[in-house]
Amino acid sequence: MNEDDVDDFDLSVEDATPEQLTRMARAVLAVPFTDLTTTPVTQLALGWLRAAHDQILAIAELTLAGHHSATAPNARAVAELAIRIIWLHQLDNRDAAFPSLVEQEKRLAENHVTHSAEMGLTIDIDPLYANLDLADLGTIDASLNSQARGIVDAAKAAQHAVGIYQLWRNSTQYAHATTRFAGMWAPTRAGKFVDSETPVNWSQALHLLSILTCSMTARVLIEEGEEKDRASEFIAASLSGLRDL
Repeated sequence: MNEDDVDDFDLSVEDATPEQLTRMARAVLAVPFTDLTTTPVTQLALGWLRAAHDQILAIAELTLAGHHSATAPNARAVAELAIRIIWLHQLDNRDAAFPSLVEQEKRLAENHVTHSAEMGLTIDIDPLYANLDLADLGTIDASLNSQARGIVDAAKAAQHAVGIYQLWRNSTQYAHATTRFAGMWAPTRAGKFVDSETPVNWSQALHLLSILTCSMTARVLIEEGEEKDRASEFIAASLSGLRDL
């Protein structure tokens, strides 16, 4: 995939079948990774990529099992992970991504202790963050603060992410206790309940998201010192999974 392909990325293309998505996701997850170049940047890229394909696999398998209506949280996760991969790929200073994200996660862990106390429960902070010295992780870039805190700011900072942001925003409405979610499962007409609405198809263009994220992850890996052929195995796996009969 070249830069022109990314520039033209469009989420309105024809869907892949659940069977294709299953093969594609399994193929990407099957690519060996434990021998790849290990840096905080590659950990983020690879971890997010593999997590996204696990979520795609869940969407496909739930759909095949007749539970398509339950896939919105998975679609939301895929979109968020894809936005993060694009964001990481386009950062001028990728080394600041990991410490900036961990700083936000530590802040949330501290807030969790406070919120729990306000509800009458005393808990200890997650041990992962209790004695964590952020300075040991590297320099925190203050300009990334809002982008590390929220996916919307990350999507705004990333290029070519607007279509994926739409998927994230729309699926979010069916991944939380929203009025829209209630209305899908218990809609009314003329003051009476009627049959539940047909669930939204969240699998649209997930195959393109796979190719895009595999491509950008490969570029990150290469720029972190990985061999080009080895890094490109994720793209090849995605494409071969879609094409296999």
